[in-house]
Amino acid sequence: MSAVKRTPAAQLEAVRAPFGVSMNIGKRLKFSVVPLVFLLVLISCTKPSELAYSSPTLSPTSVDTPPALIHSTQESDISDPTDEEPDFKAQAVASPTPEQTGWSDSSLSPVGPWLIIKADDGLWSLNPDISTGKKLLDSPLYGPAGLSSRISPTNGNIVAIISSKPDVIAPRISILQLPFGESVWSYDLIQYPFDYELMSPTEIEDVTEMYSYLTFGRSFAWSPSGRYLAFVAVINNPSLDLFLYDANQDKVFQLTDGPLHAVDPFWSYDEQYVVHTVVERTRMEAAPGGYVVDSVWKAKTSLEPAEKLYESQMEYTGWEQLIQWVSRDEFLVYASETYGCMLHDVRTVNVETGTVNQVWDDMFSSLSYDGISGKLLLHIAGELDLWPTCRLEHDPGLYLIDIFEKTELSIDDSHAEYGYLEFTNYPNRGVFYSPISDGLLEISVDGDVREIAQDYVKEILVSNNGRQMLLLTSDGVLHSRNGFEFRNVFPEQVAGGFWSPNMDSIILFRQNELIELTGQDFDDLGARVILPFDGIESSPKWVIP
Repeated sequence: MSAVKRTPAAQLEAVRAPFGVSMNIGKRLKFSVVPLVFLLVLISCTKPSELAYSSPTLSPTSVDTPPALIHSTQESDISDPTDEEPDFKAQAVASPTPEQTGWSDSSLSPVGPWLIIKADDGLWSLNPDISTGKKLLDSPLYGPAGLSSRISPTNGNIVAIISSKPDVIAPRISILQLPFGESVWSYDLIQYPFDYELMSPTEIEDVTEMYSYLTFGRSFAWSPSGRYLAFVAVINNPSLDLFLYDANQDKVFQLTDGPLHAVDPFWSYDEQYVVHTVVERTRMEAAPGGYVVDSVWKAKTSLEPAEKLYESQMEYTGWEQLIQWVSRDEFLVYASETYGCMLHDVRTVNVETGTVNQVWDDMFSSLSYDGISGKLLLHIAGELDLWPTCRLEHDPGLYLIDIFEKTELSIDDSHAEYGYLEFTNYPNRGVFYSPISDGLLEISVDGDVREIAQDYVKEILVSNNGRQMLLLTSDGVLHSRNGFEFRNVFPEQVAGGFWSPNMDSIILFRQNELIELTGQDFDDLGARVILPFDGIESSPKWVIP
């Protein structure tokens, strides 16, 4: 194992992320099937000139601007979310029907916090008591499934990607301002004038993949301060390039310039760099997916030319999975391939020098990183020992690696029998958790292992202060204040849960229902809100301005 330069403790503490990161071999990028099938059918059944793509030409104003400056704010075609939308009010009864749920003209709190919900039919915002809310956006949202990457880390603004025109795929990125969802900035993501009559089938397929990436990929990222939004677009080249929106200047700048595609922006903590993957193809339309990866680069917010950090050594399609920063200069990354050795080769990369240090050069089935202790937990499932294309150098089991001290600890190979463990890291508790067949597996950053006997645990939730836990099980929701004694606080299965901002209630959710638990032990049923929509797509998030 190669040495990794230790950062001084005070400095390292300031830059490590407050939450850990986990990855499981079973979790691949998932995209909506219907739009992709639509694209393929559209290409195969129509002439190139009949393709329902929106390909506006470049704005004339961009011709006279400096090369790096592409555009300032555009007018948004999104309907004004402040128009009269039906607000809803919860009924303080055990289980009201949608007909019993009243509607009112009550407005959202102007100061927050707000609970943001991404649903099948758009985006919603609720007041802290979850009793009143408003629809912010009456359109399906494209892009990553979760809400976390959409919300600005400082001002609560939200990124939304929608189609700007009816009945065609015309992705537009917008920034919505809370509490009412006004669009304060928007930008058409495809402005290059494609001429489909002159394009070969392969070129048309590549364009289709670009549309799919902008619709479903990890195509944007907020900077840590919330000043910048890095995003991917097709503007003056027939390729995916990286752009930068500067909220202070209200302008867009180009960071990369083809001919290959720049994807998956990843910010440095000091906001000097946007690390990204350069690929020959995104292969968003092909099973099992995975990019044709060329290399990993860094773009600079100073607008100096982008620089290559390292070339990818992957043999098959896949992803260079950038996990998180382990110091001000180094980030953790591993290779994820769709064939061959699948997950392998964990490394640290210095963003200033491009120096790559090997942390783990073997295969693994899942990993999780603790940003406070600098400990990396890896699991090798027993099935990997039979993998036909690769040869394991380690026995199946659990391994704990200190990436700064360069130590490796084999914990216990008996846990290989659990198949693929999926770890969640909670650095404020100094532990990793994974559901297992008959309970919960807890591993401390020191390598101590504890099993919590319980029926099937679907998800583990830990409060921000690390003092409380929720287990979502087949028998309902269990709560603990110490991680040892659990009480059933709700006897039904739910999809997820979270604490209120002041920690005085727990809110559970499923389908179109929110359930509030109150009281000292969270075993009193408060509001049970039937929402005026179906399909909560991902865990709701609090926005605290």
